[in-house]
Amino acid sequence: MKKLIWILAIAFMLPAWSQNKADSPGNKEKRKKAVLEKKLAYMRENLMLTDKEYKPFKDVFMQYEQEKWKLFDQKKQLMNALRGKKTADLSDAEINQKLDEIIRLEEQIFLLKKDFHQKAKKILPPRKLMRYYKENMKFNRMLLKNKRKRSMRKNKMQHKKYNPAHSPRR
Repeated sequence: MKKLIWILAIAFMLPAWSQNKADSPGNKEKRKKAVLEKKLAYMRENLMLTDKEYKPFKDVFMQYEQEKWKLFDQKKQLMNALRGKKTADLSDAEINQKLDEIIRLEEQIFLLKKDFHQKAKKILPPRKLMRYYKENMKFNRMLLKNKRKRSMRKNKMQHKKYNPAHSPRR
């Protein structure tokens, strides 16, 4: 029952955590921090971490997630630089350099995951570590699902707002 309450609470609160009033770096960082805190609470509840396990896990988890997000942000910036019309302005050498950088970042992400796994193995028993990976995927799917719902609602609202053909029928 407790688990169900947590899942429902998270499901209803996720849209509020990710609402975007302004895409300033400060707001983005606040949203990331809020999501990380909720994810950590979700993990603590679903992994049934003891107090002895929680403190070291929290430290390793938060460090891993923050570093991972930095690398993902760098990768996203590079990927955006290679989209659409922007690539027409780049030389082959510049494109190769950006692609090499993306691969380097993916390697760093892999090494970071490997390092996290080794540290987590020292903190959590194998069954809890296995459960962590399952719960992590589940949490990420919930985030993605909520993001898609918000995006669809936003697009639907914009479409109705700017398209007079979608006025209510009489």
